[in-house]
Amino acid sequence: MNNLLTEQAKRITLQCCIKTYGKDKGARLYAAHKDHLFDYHGLAWGLGKENFKYFCSVFLYNLLFDYSGDNIPLSKKHYEIWDELQDVMLNRNNTRNCFVFPRSFGKSTTITIPLALWAALYCIHPFVVVDSATEKQAENFINTMKIQIEDNEYIKSCFGDVINKELKYNASEIELDIKPQRSKIQCVSSTSSVRGINYGSFRVGLLILDDAQDEKQITTDKACADLNARINNGILKALQNKNNHVIALGTVQRKGDLYDTFLNSPTWKSHTEKCILLDDIDEYFRKSEGWQTIRAILRTKNTNENALYEAENYYLEHQQELQYPVIWANYDCFDLALEYFEDSVSFKKERQCDINCLGEKRIKSLSAIPAKDIESLEFTNTILSVDPASTANNKSDYSAFCVLSDTENHIKYARKCIIDKLEFNDYIKMILSLLVKYPDISTISIEKQTYSGADVIKLREQIQRIPELMNRPITYINKARTKNKDNRINTVIPDINMGRIIFNEDDIAAIDQIKEFAGTAYTAHDDMIDCVADAAENIINIEKTIPNLQIYNLSAFGF
Repeated sequence: MNNLLTEQAKRITLQCCIKTYGKDKGARLYAAHKDHLFDYHGLAWGLGKENFKYFCSVFLYNLLFDYSGDNIPLSKKHYEIWDELQDVMLNRNNTRNCFVFPRSFGKSTTITIPLALWAALYCIHPFVVVDSATEKQAENFINTMKIQIEDNEYIKSCFGDVINKELKYNASEIELDIKPQRSKIQCVSSTSSVRGINYGSFRVGLLILDDAQDEKQITTDKACADLNARINNGILKALQNKNNHVIALGTVQRKGDLYDTFLNSPTWKSHTEKCILLDDIDEYFRKSEGWQTIRAILRTKNTNENALYEAENYYLEHQQELQYPVIWANYDCFDLALEYFEDSVSFKKERQCDINCLGEKRIKSLSAIPAKDIESLEFTNTILSVDPASTANNKSDYSAFCVLSDTENHIKYARKCIIDKLEFNDYIKMILSLLVKYPDISTISIEKQTYSGADVIKLREQIQRIPELMNRPITYINKARTKNKDNRINTVIPDINMGRIIFNEDDIAAIDQIKEFAGTAYTAHDDMIDCVADAAENIINIEKTIPNLQIYNLSAFGF
């Protein structure tokens, strides 16, 4: 027991006593129990039942306040949320609250796990369900809670042994023997069937929707509608008729998704927080000479392998003037700025919880240099990626072609990018002309959906009729591109913005189309940037080209 009476625990307990009972009564109550604060159902147990912040600060101290490593003290906002949740849970029934947070705010560790444990240990709700996107997430929640139940000395001392081997205690559910009652925490995934879920005579009292949607599950409007229907017609129908609480925690990914729907529903109370506490981060970074200097340094990586090191040194030298307000000290200003420079739209969505940015042009900066400067370089690999269109009329997509080469420092060069509306034979001729012009192309990647491989067959036949191509070893990649197109293109947005993919300045039409990209839902033609993304994805899997070796007769050297 004495090892529980740390100075920290005693100080927080005294403060809570005074706040709860007044200065004089609180001090007397604390003094009367100071040597056995953490007895079974003792003073600390009683304070924790009425004060969620106290429960988190004392009972879950090792989980939330262990600063022995790199952990940063919690923010003021975390404490405010605890106060809000305590009021919701103890004073307001049948409520639905949606909290939208920036990525890396620690919502699962600081909110989901403490709230589920608090509700179950005190039987505020005998049946608690945590709904997350994947089974792995659900298992991680259960495992973290098990560690607290099994190893947390404060919980064991104040609540007794709540583990009963005759009750359910597995990878998806924890049944607690809270004498004289029992309670249960169950973690489910969005792929689970939850219709009619119950715990004996209890229906779900507390439902926590923690990142209940995965980006892969909401790639289309229909997918969003299906997920919304699953939640509304499934788990929400399993709630108790009276005294139920729903807490949704997550990040908005797109308009019409689960959390966007909650935010815009009149039956939900909404809370939205942002990472950088500025009204207009675009204007801030645009007008900051210091941050623009760092951005310029980072974009020199093609000629300066120490660009990142130099940018960070510049930041450290000017750190005070480059600070800006953030919601939590755990966010580093330099790291956030790098994210913003790479993809400002994704940053505003993920970190600022702002989906109004969707539809903005994604390419904020694109590097293009003369063809002669590109061709003077040495390349390790070269690929030709092709995204064909089936027709060549005014309403059709463009056929797109990208010759992409890699270098030793992993800066990639789009040596030739072409968009054109071509009939089948002209499309084949274009590929052949590029193969002749760029003899180091060793791999061709052609999207399969359009011609189902007929173009590859025709191409192989034509190659055998051209002397400089007929004996050239070429690897063909002819697959259907099944990955979500936005997700595929998102992988090259940072590389283009930061100058890690450099273009041929002669390819004006292709570059202009790339600059217009604002997401597939907001862009008339995304053929060229999709083609570049395919080339960048596939070139990393090509073995490095080995230069031709010259064989010499050793006698020429006197051997």
